[in-house]
Amino acid sequence: MRADLERIIAEVARRTVAEERSRCSTQHDGIEAPCEPPPPPLPPVSAPQRHGEKKKKAKKKAKKAKKQASAVASVQVQPSTSSGTGHPPTSQREKGEWVKVAKKGKKKVPRTVQGRPEVVRQAPHKPSGRQALQPKLRTPSSAAVMLQLLPEAQKRGVTYREILSDAKQKIEMSELGIGGISIRVAKTGARLLEIPGLGRGAKADALAKKLGDIMDPTTVKVSRPVKCAELRIFGLDDSATREELQAAVASCGGCAADAVRVGEIRQGRAGKGTAWVRCPVAAAKKVAAGPLLVGWVSAKVAVLPSKPLRCFRCLETGHVREECTAEVDRSGLCYRCGSAGHQARECNSAPRCVVCAAANRPADHRAGSVACVAARPQRGRGRRPRAVRAQTQTVQPGAAEQGGDSGH
Repeated sequence: MRADLERIIAEVARRTVAEERSRCSTQHDGIEAPCEPPPPPLPPVSAPQRHGEKKKKAKKKAKKAKKQASAVASVQVQPSTSSGTGHPPTSQREKGEWVKVAKKGKKKVPRTVQGRPEVVRQAPHKPSGRQALQPKLRTPSSAAVMLQLLPEAQKRGVTYREILSDAKQKIEMSELGIGGISIRVAKTGARLLEIPGLGRGAKADALAKKLGDIMDPTTVKVSRPVKCAELRIFGLDDSATREELQAAVASCGGCAADAVRVGEIRQGRAGKGTAWVRCPVAAAKKVAAGPLLVGWVSAKVAVLPSKPLRCFRCLETGHVREECTAEVDRSGLCYRCGSAGHQARECNSAPRCVVCAAANRPADHRAGSVACVAARPQRGRGRRPRAVRAQTQTVQPGAAEQGGDSGH
């Protein structure tokens, strides 16, 4: 250390003497000599550093850089003028107003991944208004074939074990492209053969056709139940017909016209037609997404909420006809006025619910409507309400028409 200091002092003294001599000679001769470049600065004397001082210096530098970056975000500048120079006017400069500088960055360009442009994902569209309040439609993950013994066959002693054993001997599932199925017992006691996977609809149709060919129609009823949803169509014109609406729903939903059921078209308060429609869930999702063109009109579609499971014998909820233990039989009564001899879609009488009237409750409404207390699902502790609109095209067609066509 001492030797370095002595060397530095001697070098400084030598340079000072040289500069004084050069200045004096220039003044004596009267000639201005060109300025020589200053000699390179000497390296600073490195003092011994203690352990951990390097880390402290690095932290200080990082803090200083962060402060400088935050200071740049709010600089005392003005917005760009019309001339495009970007300098603030003198009036605002004298006032000392602070203006936040907007960060100018390039727009993100989709990158290319293996020669293909990168797909930019967008946030999913969230429905609002009436669409947000409508119930969600879920397409079933399997297709089903239903086998139901007729009452005459049950009286003769025919069982599901016999008909299933006979079907196993005559039908090879591998020939139909079916790997495996699951079986389920319906509320009515029928057997549901569920087929999962891709192409399940075509496979179920082929299986139903095979079963219909080998089984006696007087013993077993083979059908293809389809989960359906109910819709309300608004804004129809005066010339719209049920056949025209049925064809429009089938075309928009991509299903057969026979799978679509349309109720009577009624005139609303605004003079526009309204109709009830029932179709498969897959078709109902497409129709609800719209647009639905019925003739010249782009009609509005609303998905109806689910209804509780109802017995068509006693008109109460929570069970089906086959499980009904009620003493009274109301299967022939009108859902609107509670009288016999006609259906609800033909009734113009005042509404009267026979179920609520029998329970000494207010009955100035139709059976199964929103105001009907008996139609509400029973909520128990730890149990879910037994309510779902999984109606099929095979259950009580006459009763379903009476309740569906009259409105909800």
